[in-house]
Amino acid sequence: MNMWVKTLIGILVIVALVGFLWLIMGLPGVLSREPQVIGVLEHVIIDSPAGPVDIIAKVDTGADFSAIDRSLALSLGFKPSDTETKAVMTEIGLQERPTLRFKYKIGTHEINSLATVSDRSSFSTQMLIGREDIKGLIVDPSRDFLTTPESRPPVQFFGFLNTVDSQLSRIIPIIPILGTAVVILRLLAGVRTYGIFAPTIIAVTLLSLGIIPGFPVYVFLIVTGIVVKILVLDRLNLPQVAVLSLIIFLLVLLMVGITSLPAGFTLSFNIIFFPLIISTYIVEQASKSITEHGVVQAMSLLISTLVTALLLTLYASFLIEQSATVLWTFFAVSIAATIAAGQYLGLRLSELIRFKFLRRTHVH
Repeated sequence: MNMWVKTLIGILVIVALVGFLWLIMGLPGVLSREPQVIGVLEHVIIDSPAGPVDIIAKVDTGADFSAIDRSLALSLGFKPSDTETKAVMTEIGLQERPTLRFKYKIGTHEINSLATVSDRSSFSTQMLIGREDIKGLIVDPSRDFLTTPESRPPVQFFGFLNTVDSQLSRIIPIIPILGTAVVILRLLAGVRTYGIFAPTIIAVTLLSLGIIPGFPVYVFLIVTGIVVKILVLDRLNLPQVAVLSLIIFLLVLLMVGITSLPAGFTLSFNIIFFPLIISTYIVEQASKSITEHGVVQAMSLLISTLVTALLLTLYASFLIEQSATVLWTFFAVSIAATIAAGQYLGLRLSELIRFKFLRRTHVH
């Protein structure tokens, strides 16, 4: 049987399984859900970078879009977009206002909102809910607080994952999705990296730390580790396991030094564990590559790994903003993409470019 036919059959089987799971997990919740009645004032739980926050919002069926107070948004860690704006009619006329995308729950409903951002310090509530956010809900204008904040979202496709911490439930499927991106970059584009896990885990860490200052910290740890290993540790003629242990000691000391700075990080498990393990691996591999292939090739591979990690961080930033359904759909598609990429036996993009250059050189 043709290789591509086998690949297509495998992808179709995966899509069918995902569709079946999607159906059996989502259908009961869809069938049993009744329109929820809400009042003019309601408790909402905002899913923010600072964690879930319970505030009181006003429902306004006369407003097209929801609105949130700028000071509240900034205090929760949101960054309003000045490039994506919405025209809003105010008492002084039409105004262009920055917008903010975020998720919140009202009763048992989880809503993906595109809200305008403005100063609401003179209003009674810091958030206003517009018509775009209350589709499928019934508003009783004579009553308030008809819902109570729910500890869990409604039954949805892949809704069982919402019993996990919201941030963690998004990061879990993102890790293998990023791994698929590395597979595609390596097998189709010809990008060279120190394995699949190095750029993937660096990207996951940068997602928590932020590219600035997280990326410079990674570069500092790795470069310092390589220099110390080549100039000091390799001259001790120790077994590899002892050298790896000493590299971990070195990186821990460097990280403690960084956290002791006035603008240092707050120590936590993911900020220590992931940089420590991956940096140790890269230091060992880069040092070995310098010895075997020279500084230029080793540094080229290191730079390629770090640049790939930056691209994955941007990809992860997009993924983490998606709903659980969209995210796990990406997860299923990534499985099929990994199988398809693994079946590809043609020339990589980098090879096509190189051979094209060689053909031109040969002609001249």
